[in-house]
Amino acid sequence: MGSIKKMDDTIELYNILGKLDSPIQHIGGISATAELLEMLSLKKNEYILDVGCGGGYTACLIAEKYECRVEGIDASPVMIENARRRAEKRKLEDLVTFQLADVYQLPFKDNKFDCAFFESFLNVLPGDREAALAEIARVVQFGGRIGGNELVTTPDIPEEIQEEVNHLTPYLGNFMNPEELKALFQRAGLSSIIFHQYPASKISSNMLMGDSRKLMGISGLASYLVRMVVAYFRHIKLRSYSKYSRIVLKDKKTRKYFGYAFIVGQK
Repeated sequence: MGSIKKMDDTIELYNILGKLDSPIQHIGGISATAELLEMLSLKKNEYILDVGCGGGYTACLIAEKYECRVEGIDASPVMIENARRRAEKRKLEDLVTFQLADVYQLPFKDNKFDCAFFESFLNVLPGDREAALAEIARVVQFGGRIGGNELVTTPDIPEEIQEEVNHLTPYLGNFMNPEELKALFQRAGLSSIIFHQYPASKISSNMLMGDSRKLMGISGLASYLVRMVVAYFRHIKLRSYSKYSRIVLKDKKTRKYFGYAFIVGQK
């Protein structure tokens, strides 16, 4: 019952974030997406699964840049609606499709995709991460790649900081350190693992704001900031999420215990 409640709370949060309609919902922004896609070595005409696709920014980018077919899944109906609208606006409906799906029971046959990836997905998944990764691996063909960009902690993170973050957003699961993330991939049967890691201090507010301005335009960003202020006072989950983000990315006393990592393995 507890994990079901956490999943419902997580979906509610991402529905709130979806209504703000920001194209980027993952740590590291545009540059992180570019690095992950380079590590995945995507090839023209491959079939790609975007797990936790959010508003569809990365799926559409892959279709345009690499001419791949992309299937995006997410548990948030609002995110899926945003993603479909983005693909339609960019006339990518023939290459990109989106659907609501449960990562623990993916609606795909075995060995269907050439590659699967996710961005800030495992670290906010309130259920069994090992089972989720195993299910993702099931639908990727042998020799295919699975990769992610995930928030990680340092092994020496103080217990009180970990507890504070868990208290603010108990439905977003617990963090992994780099070795735990690599071990998770290995237990899923993935090999030839490539791993890059960066401190959270590499991400600045100016960089994230610049990404938003680039993708949304000045007027779009202004509208987004107004929606954010209104939603902040309306939704307690968004206030908790904002405090959580401050601990991880902005507070110099705490962000030194956080970072983000790119990991790619082969099935």
